[in-house]
Amino acid sequence: LHQVSTNPPVSVPMHAGYYVVGKQKNAAGDGYRAWIARVNLAGALDTTFGTDGWIFGNTQDAIVDAQIVGGKAYVLGNIFAGTAAQPIVRVACYDLTTPTGSNCFAGFGGTLAFDTSSTGPRTAAYGQKLAYDSRFGLFVAARIMNTNRGQEVGIARISADTGALITDFGGTGYNIGLPSWAGEPNAVVSVNALAVTPEGYPGGTRLYVGGQISRSTTDHDGFVLGLGPSTGATQSGWNWNVQEVWYEEDDPTFRKDAVTALTIQRNGQIVLAGWSETGDPDVSPMFLKRLNSDGSRDTSLCFGNPNRNVNGTCLVDPPYGSTFGTYKPKSVPVAVLERRQNRDLVVVQRFENHGFFLGTSDDGHVRTLVQQFSASGNRLHASRSIDFPGYPSANWSRPFAAWMGGTGLWNASENSGYGEEVLAIVGTRLYDGVDYDAAVLHLKSTDSIFADQFGGEHGD
Repeated sequence: LHQVSTNPPVSVPMHAGYYVVGKQKNAAGDGYRAWIARVNLAGALDTTFGTDGWIFGNTQDAIVDAQIVGGKAYVLGNIFAGTAAQPIVRVACYDLTTPTGSNCFAGFGGTLAFDTSSTGPRTAAYGQKLAYDSRFGLFVAARIMNTNRGQEVGIARISADTGALITDFGGTGYNIGLPSWAGEPNAVVSVNALAVTPEGYPGGTRLYVGGQISRSTTDHDGFVLGLGPSTGATQSGWNWNVQEVWYEEDDPTFRKDAVTALTIQRNGQIVLAGWSETGDPDVSPMFLKRLNSDGSRDTSLCFGNPNRNVNGTCLVDPPYGSTFGTYKPKSVPVAVLERRQNRDLVVVQRFENHGFFLGTSDDGHVRTLVQQFSASGNRLHASRSIDFPGYPSANWSRPFAAWMGGTGLWNASENSGYGEEVLAIVGTRLYDGVDYDAAVLHLKSTDSIFADQFGGEHGD
């Protein structure tokens, strides 16, 4: 999900809106194909874009992430040439100024091998995350299959103009590895978050990689890695072995944890969001952790919260001061964002509640949950559970990505003139048993309902 304008003016013209990228198939035996659509701020399809509002990619193109910049769509996918063939990791480039989205990478541009071959030991790669930065180009994160180690984390850097590997990164265009604590030879890896420090932010510029790596079959930990975006070299305080993320205080015998989202705050700090396993398969609460730019943990996050562990990871779901009780949250954060107006933390989650909430029983269906916490992490300012109605009565909404900005935001001064701040979320809804639709949610927020805008006992 991306806003049409990368730097929205104070007065947004009527054609402004969002690009939405997804995948689609019409029958169980069909292959997926990528699509790009444009909707206006009223939520209507913009039929002046592409062909009747749509640009379609190729079949057998199982896309997993996308970035849209300057009239181009970069779409990361895993292309399957046949049921027995290994996938091909590819970043496709579509020219959004043409009706059909013509290819803007020549030949095999954007195709990535990640040092794999049929003879091994690296035999296959699966692309998982894509990031863009105007200074460095495109970064691709992948899960690499290795017959000697299990799975590895792989990062590639390619040109945003041609799709070619930039070999200054890691010496070959790739940085592939595992921390020493990974459970070789059967390591299991998932890369869930990828971000580059924006220009002008303090504390140094890094490419941050977050996800989950197994220690054993029963113990998985979250991780975050910091690389130099030009060379791919690990950075002090952010190497393969340092930033291990876990909670495990709720039930030490159940030890699976994962980082699923991260954001870089304007002060250079890095906020991580993820989930922690418990002894109840229906309960995996959401956690937060905040790190300084040098890799040290920010001790102000959740200060005084009894649900913060020695690792600096704290549970914020259920909110500080409450217990699980009959409230059974099962959360997977898909985005954590910093509000510009008051520096609160907004967490967008795929969420289930298998217990009771406000005295009412719940059926545990999947929904979108948006929660807004104070900068300290100790105060829940707002919470909204969202369902998209289906037919005849299905309720099921699953978020995938989020964007935050506003019509008077980025060009305003720090203390005045904000205008309207918005949160946009893209996901899917269940229409009926065999029909899933893409959905865009557009939420408005103002600061008037929140206390302690700059300072105060809750650190807002």
